[in-house]
Amino acid sequence: MLNGMTPDASEPKAKADTVRAYGGPPAYERAKTTGKTKLTYEQWVTVRTPGFKRWFGDWEGLRAQRRLDAMESARVHVPQAWRGLSEEAMRAKMVEALDAMVKKKTVIPHAELGDVLVGRRGAKKTESTSKDPVDMLIAADLEAALPKSILASARPSNEQGVNGYSKLLLPVCVDGMEFVAILTVRGQKDGHWYYNTVTVLDAGQEKRPGSYGSPGALSRPLGETPITGLATFYRYRLIRVNPATVSKAIDPTTGEPLADAVMAYTARLSKTAL
Repeated sequence: MLNGMTPDASEPKAKADTVRAYGGPPAYERAKTTGKTKLTYEQWVTVRTPGFKRWFGDWEGLRAQRRLDAMESARVHVPQAWRGLSEEAMRAKMVEALDAMVKKKTVIPHAELGDVLVGRRGAKKTESTSKDPVDMLIAADLEAALPKSILASARPSNEQGVNGYSKLLLPVCVDGMEFVAILTVRGQKDGHWYYNTVTVLDAGQEKRPGSYGSPGALSRPLGETPITGLATFYRYRLIRVNPATVSKAIDPTTGEPLADAVMAYTARLSKTAL
């Protein structure tokens, strides 16, 4: 049952922003071809607008959460040469790997976004912001990690030349410890997608203010050198969506709102505009 909130009447700009953020018709056609939507293009855009999600509930966040829970964690490659290194030394290794991808003009395929390029801007941002050893390991092994991730959401941007940013999620395992990686991808106005940065969250263990790390059952061989900072780095916990706050009018195969719900929202929006 829908939550009864009054629809947002400022839809035209919201729809235009949503089209830019999500990639417009090409993204819709990929979703249609792969069976990820049964909606018309207009409906597909509507359900992704902020007004619809306020009215219906965060169906997109709930869908991403359920997909994430159903996935097997990707095991992140840990080069032996990284074990025991300082944070500075690990960052240098990551920078070297990213620089190689930039010079090679690496293109990484993603089922929901299409081709994602690795450019200098994203590499620089990762180099300047990554402090977590798991961030660094994933960034260095981006070609293996990014294709396994799922599209969670997108947001528009007012930056020059940028349409928006897409958030990708991937459950990962490093030495037996579970995390959730957030990879952001920048959508350019020229239609290209570029890797932007990576952040790692605690997969869901309870934490208290001031506590660090999570125990985990380490899977590395006995006596093998641990990864510096893996168990002690503070990570924010993954925020989860309460299913009770989202309408039940969801297609069980796509995770999207049903077409009837979209039509109900549109009808109420029309009445609000009168």
